[in-house]
Amino acid sequence: MTRAIAVGFLFGLLVACGPPETRDATPEPSAAPAPAASAESAEAEPGTPPGGEPGTSGVTVDVGHNRLSPSEITIAVGGTVTFYNQDEMPGGHTLAADDGSFESPPLAKDESWSRTFPTAGTYPYHIKEHLGAKGKVTVR
Repeated sequence: MTRAIAVGFLFGLLVACGPPETRDATPEPSAAPAPAASAESAEAEPGTPPGGEPGTSGVTVDVGHNRLSPSEITIAVGGTVTFYNQDEMPGGHTLAADDGSFESPPLAKDESWSRTFPTAGTYPYHIKEHLGAKGKVTVR
């Protein structure tokens, strides 16, 4: 009889709690899945982070310790790239074009800086504090 009570108690506990993924879950509105973006390259969708159709207007690049994600992006002429620093580093991170055509101010953690590209071309750039962290903006 004790065994039957223990089994009943455990069964009731399992039913009441449910599987871990459903416990205390708040339903979220459903949305169409975002297009997959490679960690290395992405094309912009207006006003959204990486992913989308070529030749659109804006993209966000995440700046981290010795990394840029995505490292290669494609935007439309007149499009804007926003660089968002996710890394806490004394003095911040500075983004600079290899040809000297642009340079951001030092970005502290959670700061961002945007640049609009009015001319078609390819713009290689890097993080000044991490010369191995290189990226490329292609403007069509």
